[in-house]
Amino acid sequence: MDIHRLLNTPPRRRLPSEIPETPPPPPPPALPIPLSQLSTQSWDSRNGPRPPCESLTTLTSSQNDLSLPQTPQKQHAPPTTRSDRIRIKTALDFNISPERIRKKYGYTISQILRARNTRLTPQYKAHCGRKPKITTPTRHRLEQWLLESPSHRHVAFRHIRELAPPELCLQDYGEQAMRTAFKLVGYGRRIAIRKGFSDDPEVMQERVDFAEGLTWTPERLFHQVFSDEVWAMGGAHTQSYITVKEDGSDRLNPECVQHKYRKLPAWMFHGTIVMGGKGPATFWEKEWGSMDSYKYDAVILNNVESFFDANC
Repeated sequence: MDIHRLLNTPPRRRLPSEIPETPPPPPPPALPIPLSQLSTQSWDSRNGPRPPCESLTTLTSSQNDLSLPQTPQKQHAPPTTRSDRIRIKTALDFNISPERIRKKYGYTISQILRARNTRLTPQYKAHCGRKPKITTPTRHRLEQWLLESPSHRHVAFRHIRELAPPELCLQDYGEQAMRTAFKLVGYGRRIAIRKGFSDDPEVMQERVDFAEGLTWTPERLFHQVFSDEVWAMGGAHTQSYITVKEDGSDRLNPECVQHKYRKLPAWMFHGTIVMGGKGPATFWEKEWGSMDSYKYDAVILNNVESFFDANC
């Protein structure tokens, strides 16, 4: 026998059937599931609908059997309608006792007494809280004082008690009381418009006729040149407030508009809108003096004409 063959022979593999399998460890003992978690256990929806939990039904029924008797809830009578209250009042007018009404119609004694002592329909409940300090007659007289003069609209609420007539007796009321009183009659403080529309009837009619008779097409409007000038003036640039109606019906009345006066020093800037965009602009120099038709044609129109020659 070849000794080398014996020494170099590889070991024979063991078949799977010859390998002993290790037994799996025993499963841990199942812990009792609390009653509150029986309905929250996970369930795979691919396995079909969730089966009913018998243990939950059994435990619930057993707990209900062992539970103590509960106090029954108080049964409330249905609310009465307007027709019911009319029926009760009619029966009471014929001297029918509340006990007979209760036996006949099924109303409670408290419902019968409430229908006898109250009105047929519920009344509106007033707003809670403190009442306005300024009474209703005083508020109407205060509104009349406001409309007597346009200058009264510019008076701030905190100064009204100093300027109002003494017979109104407003010396002891503050700004919040004045604000509440004017709000109840429909007035409030708004910013005064610096420049309103002309109150000349002829000018107003010309504006209306121009707006109603304007039938330009969008293309015609696009090729129209719009020009205007703006003045930069010195002085205070603060906002002025006036007292007007909250619905804005008197917002543009002449007495509600703060007129804009020209003051020196002032600078004029002339601009145009051409083809929906910014057009040529001119700053009027002081050495040119005041503007007239000759200077307007020589400076403004000449600048516009040069713009059209270069871009059209």
